[in-house]
Amino acid sequence: MSLARILQRFALALLLFSLIPVANLLAQTGTEIDQAALLHDSRDDLYRVPGGAVPIESTVILRFRTAANDAEGVSIRLYDQFEEAETLVPMQVVTTTPDGYDLWEAAVELGRKPTILWYRFLVTKDSQTLYYEDDVRPGEGNYYPANEGGAGAVYEQSPDLSYQITVYDPRLYTPEWMRNAIVYQIFPDRFRNGDPSNDPADGSDVFYGELPLYFHETWNEPPIDGRTTQAPSGASYFNSDFFGGDLAGITEKLDYLQSLGVTAIYLNPIFEARSNHRYDTADYLKIDPILGDIEDFRTLVQEAKARGMVLILDGVFNHLSSDSAFFDRYHRFETDGACESVDSPYREWFFFVPPKGTQPAACVETPDNETYYISWAGFDSIPKINNRLVGPSEYFFLEEDSVAQFWGREGIGGWRFDVGGDIDPGGPNPIYWEAFRSMVRQINPETVMIGEEWGDASKWLLGKEWDSTMNYRLRTGILGFVRDDDFMDNDANGDRIIYALTPRETDALIRSIEEDYPPMAYHAMMNLLDSHDTTRLFFVVGNDTQLQKLAVLLQFTLPGAPTVYYGDEISIDAPSIPDSGGNLQDDPYNRAPYPWP
Repeated sequence: MSLARILQRFALALLLFSLIPVANLLAQTGTEIDQAALLHDSRDDLYRVPGGAVPIESTVILRFRTAANDAEGVSIRLYDQFEEAETLVPMQVVTTTPDGYDLWEAAVELGRKPTILWYRFLVTKDSQTLYYEDDVRPGEGNYYPANEGGAGAVYEQSPDLSYQITVYDPRLYTPEWMRNAIVYQIFPDRFRNGDPSNDPADGSDVFYGELPLYFHETWNEPPIDGRTTQAPSGASYFNSDFFGGDLAGITEKLDYLQSLGVTAIYLNPIFEARSNHRYDTADYLKIDPILGDIEDFRTLVQEAKARGMVLILDGVFNHLSSDSAFFDRYHRFETDGACESVDSPYREWFFFVPPKGTQPAACVETPDNETYYISWAGFDSIPKINNRLVGPSEYFFLEEDSVAQFWGREGIGGWRFDVGGDIDPGGPNPIYWEAFRSMVRQINPETVMIGEEWGDASKWLLGKEWDSTMNYRLRTGILGFVRDDDFMDNDANGDRIIYALTPRETDALIRSIEEDYPPMAYHAMMNLLDSHDTTRLFFVVGNDTQLQKLAVLLQFTLPGAPTVYYGDEISIDAPSIPDSGGNLQDDPYNRAPYPWP
């Protein structure tokens, strides 16, 4: 070949070289995948259509970006949480953009059953495989809520941080009143004493064998911390001090609540119990005598209804009191409790096990030495109920004279379920909550079901179980927005740290909640900024009323039902206090008495 011919071809090659985008050239000649080009954004309709939660039998289009002519293949690893089934869905290039990217696409056909789907991307080239997933745990550390959803990150090994698609039943209906409610939460013993005649005398009872009742003669004094204060007998006052707040006191202040715009009142437990918080229920069909009686309750319901308000009761169906007729560890009742006799009608309601370590042989001897029992969070005062059996279900909601049906006929507007996820963890066969929903909706189709869940409650919000949840996820975002630094206490730690957030991060966190929840449920969320289980709002914002107002402004203008914990409207001074180890403790200080003048 002549020299002229060689130069001519070289010049043509240079011309062609100049016309190829740099990104394409690198993709063609590089040996590794161009990681900077990889992208999926679950909240961008270029990459996911439709976005957010979707009804059953829908089609979701997923797209993924790579550098043009770079990846040999892209596939979606799809996992159905309820079916426990994995599928690998191949993607195809549908277009190449002018700026040098390939867009890969696949259609995901959804089935006829509600479920939670999880997806991540696998990108391959030669022998290399990269994973593109959510970046909700930066550096594989603590959960960072502002990173959930949206754009993700590239990983050489899968961290199992898939994106979520919530697939719900379009027949899901949440009560309209809840979607438009302003909720006021009351811890009954600390709100108002309207009837001194039902006040207990100091030392008039003993709970759990040795725990004496203490009655505060002065309303506005601090609650007793059982970690630091002991009775003369040497027993610690753990939740056994009472101020005398009652149902009559709530009724007395309904006009005040109406003036605040309140349309729903959420009451912490009001059934007969041993503690001041009453999460250790002894009789679910009886009002605690220190709070009043059934007539006081009926008056409250009637007067609230006259003012356009409904009552939401606290349903503690995961555990009950060991000092009750059901269990009777301390032999206070004539009937045989489950702890006393293997022939008790309630024996199978609980989980009996051999004692470990320093655990006592608290219950009747058995051939297998099952003299102890499983309790919630290790508190021996509240043995856990075996809700897989029909007996507890009959008592709580199936029978005509059951707890749920009785109080439903008394005119309540709904239930908040304490540790509701522990009762039925959600899944393909939501027997417990589905049956509960069916029964209470027969009595009142507008009954609301609100579960306590601190994280993502999606699997209970698919149409057959809960309507709503206590929206602690939103609380994390709002409080993070108004703070300049991170906040930690006995509850806000680990995956629950309240991180200081930028406006952009706050927006992303709020959108992640909207992305996960069906619209009907999202607009019925119980949007709270604090509760009986958390540090008070005013303390978290550093006693700054302007920051408190900013937080409340967001709370009241976002979708859902803003929920005010009693006393927050006056910036009640109820600071959390460090324990001996220097860790902030919210309980019992967050349950201070309302400082009525």
